Amino acid sequence: MSFGFGKGLLYSSALAAGWSHLPGRKGVVSGIIVSGFGFGGFFFGIITNKLCNPDNVHVELMETSPGSGKFENFFPDEVAERVPEMIRQLVFIWALLLAFGIVTITTFSSKKKE
Repeated sequence: MSFGFGKGLLYSSALAAGWSHLPGRKGVVSGIIVSGFGFGGFFFGIITNKLCNPDNVHVELMETSPGSGKFENFFPDEVAERVPEMIRQLVFIWALLLAFGIVTITTFSSKKKE
């Protein structure tokens, strides 16, 4: 639930700032911003895969417990061992993107200061 709430807050601030810059083109601005959120998921999926599984190791079929007769697909240990470092690197990337967004997001005011 908190993920959806947080993403909703991100949408609203980006949309409000974009609409203030181009008030006559709200549809275009909304489309660009929503597409950016979608492409972010696409690109971070690729980045995550490259960080965690750079050799493109495939899953292995393994028995869940000896003698159970149940099998599941698992990645080898070498992939699982890269997960903590991948998370650290992603947090660093997200922090940089957040800092960039905080510094650059503004609303546009057409009022002249006197």
